[in-house]
Formats: sequence, C-alpha cells, structure tokens
Amino acid sequence: MGRSPNLGHAAMYPPRIRLILPEKLGDTEYALVGRTDSQDFVEIKRLLAWASPRAKCIASGERLINGITNILIEPEEALSLIRGEVVIPSGTNCLYLPIPENYPWAYWDVWNWFADTPELLDDPTSFAAFKHMFERCKYLRGVVDTRQLQSWNDAEHLFCYWGRGRAKFSEHKSELDILLSKLADDESRNTLKMALASSPQALWQHFVATVFCRADYSPDKWIHQGDSILNLGVFSGHEIPYFYASAGPKGKLYNIDPLGHDLLGARAQRLCKSAGDNIIEVRLAAGDRHKKGRFGHYSDGQAYLLPGTEENGCIDFDIVPLDFYVEQQNLQAVDFIKIDIEGMDQEALLGLGKTIEKFRPTISVSIYHCEEHMWSIPNSLINSLKDYVFFVDHFSPFRWETVFTAAPLERR
Repeated sequence: MGRSPNLGHAAMYPPRIRLILPEKLGDTEYALVGRTDSQDFVEIKRLLAWASPRAKCIASGERLINGITNILIEPEEALSLIRGEVVIPSGTNCLYLPIPENYPWAYWDVWNWFADTPELLDDPTSFAAFKHMFERCKYLRGVVDTRQLQSWNDAEHLFCYWGRGRAKFSEHKSELDILLSKLADDESRNTLKMALASSPQALWQHFVATVFCRADYSPDKWIHQGDSILNLGVFSGHEIPYFYASAGPKGKLYNIDPLGHDLLGARAQRLCKSAGDNIIEVRLAAGDRHKKGRFGHYSDGQAYLLPGTEENGCIDFDIVPLDFYVEQQNLQAVDFIKIDIEGMDQEALLGLGKTIEKFRPTISVSIYHCEEHMWSIPNSLINSLKDYVFFVDHFSPFRWETVFTAAPLERR
C-alpha cells in the first residue's frame, strides 16, 4: 500500500487529545484502552498492528496508564476526555480513534471484510481482494455475480462505474477543463481525472491506499476547535464521531436530514445521546425554497426526492432553504458545511446563499449523484466564492463519494 505512517494533520484537543486514524501512529509506543474482552478490542489491536507496523503496543486494559500514549476505542470512553471531565495523568497524550460503523467506505467495515482472510491483506490492491469486496460488502452482496468477475475488464460495465457517463464528460470537456484549471493542487486534479475515467483498478488501488489514513470530508484538515457544523445528510452517522471530536466541547454539530437520527448506527446513537446540546438533530429536507417534496427510500433506508408522483412506500416532507433555518435559530456562526443528500445537493447550496455569504464557511459537497454535478456544482461555487481555494477528493472504490471542497483562504 505504500504506507508512510505519521501523525499527519491530527489536531490537538484539550485536554491533550488527538483525533487519529489507524495508519497514523508512526513509531510511537501506545497503550490500548478499552474492554479487553470485547471483539472490537481484539480487532482494533490487530488492525493497528497491521496498519501502523512501526508502532508498538506496550500495554492494554481499561485504565489510563501514566506517561505513555493511549488509544481510546469506544466513543463513550473518549467523550468524557474530550469534554475535559476526566483528569489525565501527567505526561499522558491521549489519542481518540473513532469507530465508523455501518458505512462501507470507512476503515472499520473495510477491515472487517478481510478479518478472516489475512492472506489478502498481503496485497490488498490485488484483483483477488477487489473481488472479495463484492462478496463481503453488504451493500453489494447479491447485486454482482462474482463468478463472472475474472479480470479488471469484467468490472468495467458494472453500474457502479461511470460507463455511459463518459460520453457526457466528453461533451462537456470545456466545463471540466475549467474546473481542472481552478483546483488548488495536482493531487486534486489527478483525483478528479481518476474519478471521471472510472477505472475499476485505479479506483480500488486509490481506495485501499487511503481508507486507513483519511476520513470522509477530511475533518482533521477542515474542522477546527469550536466550529459550528451543518451536516446535511446523516444516514448511519459514521462521520459524527470525527466531526464531534474535531469541533471539541465548544463546537456545535447540526445533523440535518428528513429522517433525522432514525438510521444512526449504535455508536453514533450513543454519542448523540451523550453529547447533550453539542449535537442537534434537525429533521428537515434542505432545498432551494419552501415546498413539499415526495420522497422514496433506498434499500438501506435513506430518503431521496422522487422525480414523479409515485404513491407506494413514499412519504411527503417539507423542503426548507437552510438560510431560513439559520436565521430562525439565530446561529452566530457556521464554519463548516457538509452536503451529501442524494442528488439535492445543488438545490441545498442555493438555499444556503445568504449563510455562505455571511459566514464564509468551508463547504464540502458531494458531486457524484449525476454526471452533470461533476462540473456544475464545482463551477457554480468557483464562480460565486471569492478568495476561496478548491479541492477534489474521492472516498470509495466506485464512482460514488467524489467530494468537492471550497475553503476560504482565511480558514486554511
């Protein structure tokens, strides 16, 4: 995988807590803190030994140990530390390792795909590991006959790559060229080209090379202590521990979704209940104006706006421009906006125009829900935002999870 573990962008949190990812331990010595009889504890220990082989686990148990680095497994164990409610022994540096559950493109689910096939971890970029992903990932199980997957070429036609979308990209090459010219670095340009080409092998290799060292929307890079965050699109809430830890005890996290917290995983549920008024559930559908919308449900429970007037299994929601919500709640700051709302992303941005102009937040928005969004959303933001810099990242082995980030120069 070409790993080069280091502490990277890990930010400091009072009292001396750093948000960490499995591949970021470097060569430190650490103690693993948690319930030693739990399966999570066992798997975390194995994962850290593989992902950060130069690091050394010198102790494990349920208590903080004086003078060495600590990894905290369960979010509940770290909450009291993040809030400054526990006295930390002198000389102790605490690392907080969130477990992002029930989300296939985050490290925890990926690690568990391979937990019983350690031979594939010798070369996770291989075609054998790629094929194994289709067999183990619950979101893909049954939708592809893996017996027909004998080479990378066999995957080219699958629904989870751009395939037919490439013709549209060719038609709109000029708009995509403008976008490429405005991106801040070569990494972003190369990532966008990779996502547009939608090569199964390239996307898989990029994914396994980054999933253990980065989190969706890069909260360790863009979210600061005390930030106020609008999190549009909640689903399982795998990103909530990252957002909460990055913003710290003085931050605010507004989880905005027509289904609210209904689909949260167990860990995210416990964290939201424990965090008090630092995490706010907002049951709204975000759009460009006030209106009623008819929503359907994907097989995983997520809601999406229907294009027609279907009746069966549908539910109506009020769609609200979030400028109205921000004004109604008298929010004094909006520092970071994440948007991933199943194709309504552009409309949500239009409904946030006043908020963006007033607070100049960092904006991370998904652009993969349809071909046109790959250039229309970024170019719209590029044309409307002054003194911002622009980046593209990608967080899945498929055409999904391409993210465009606009960051104001003063917050970099």
